[in-house]
Amino acid sequence: MCLVHEGRSVSQPLPAAIGVQRSPLAVSGGLWFLDGAHDLRHWHCDAEGRWQHAASRSFAEDVHALAAGADSSIVFAAHGERLSALDDSAALLRDFDGSDLAGRRRGRAAAIVAHPGRHSVVVSWPALGEWWEISLDRAAAPIFDGLVHDYRMGEAIAKPGYLGARRMPLGLPMPEPEFVDARVPWVAGRVGDALQVVNLDVRRRIGAWTLPGALPAAAALQRSGSGWIWWLPAGDALHALEPSHWRTLDRLALPRHESGVVPVQRLQVLGDTLWLLAADASHGSLWLRRADAWQQVALGPGRPVALQADPARRRALVATADPARLLVLAEDAAVQQDWTLPATGEPRGAAWLSGCG
Repeated sequence: MCLVHEGRSVSQPLPAAIGVQRSPLAVSGGLWFLDGAHDLRHWHCDAEGRWQHAASRSFAEDVHALAAGADSSIVFAAHGERLSALDDSAALLRDFDGSDLAGRRRGRAAAIVAHPGRHSVVVSWPALGEWWEISLDRAAAPIFDGLVHDYRMGEAIAKPGYLGARRMPLGLPMPEPEFVDARVPWVAGRVGDALQVVNLDVRRRIGAWTLPGALPAAAALQRSGSGWIWWLPAGDALHALEPSHWRTLDRLALPRHESGVVPVQRLQVLGDTLWLLAADASHGSLWLRRADAWQQVALGPGRPVALQADPARRRALVATADPARLLVLAEDAAVQQDWTLPATGEPRGAAWLSGCG
């Protein structure tokens, strides 16, 4: 793992003792690493850019999913048939049992995603046929798991809303939460060739249709007047969907290279420009949609493999392989900063890390 401090043309390998087994989880002022299969470690970066081990926690089962809330103060680890919420000192805040309310069905959490706009995380439990939304808001309303008439007649017993699980019984087959945007209350995923949209306010599906090859994890949401355009790659096209009625506004051809349509890995929006990262095992390219046409960005040596936009600062982070480089691009794709990374293999991802250095 390599850390690049903005404003300084240096790269710094994190301590080898971490024993990284998979990509780390970036939080404000630090990183969480899974050391082996059972041990979760928190490393903190101070204002001088110095790293130190801050906390650890071990679990009896393998940790198979890891995510943090939008404010980074709480991390969620799925292990076995349980889900643990930890603070930044690795103290256990809440332990969730992977079972339905009646205790008849049990299973493992499959996916955990943060929803910054709702100060919550969404967790999928395929064996239960449920999504859970767990609130990180201390002022969250209490949760009533009984029927509506129980609540109105004062017959139900409320559970605390903070770190409480609001269940969404979606049944099977059930999508995994793949697309999340802080600005809207809906989340999208797939079941085979079917694209499904779940509204977290009403806790049910609000849209489902067949769209072979849809990649909601790579999609991007763009403001259009008083509404939205959801840019969704599917097959050989980029679909422009209007989320109010889930109708298709446009269907754009994807850019092509000599071997065919580029493999879309990620879409991002900066200002009025749509950025597209195309990457697979052998090809990589970065494209911008300008004046109703795709334009490839010339980045110099290297194959782009990761893209992360920072809309607030109108810039983007791009990592390349062969050679390994990390670039900061302006909104017009001009290179602002360019670092060479240590030759330790192909970069697997790149993320902005706040509160460090």
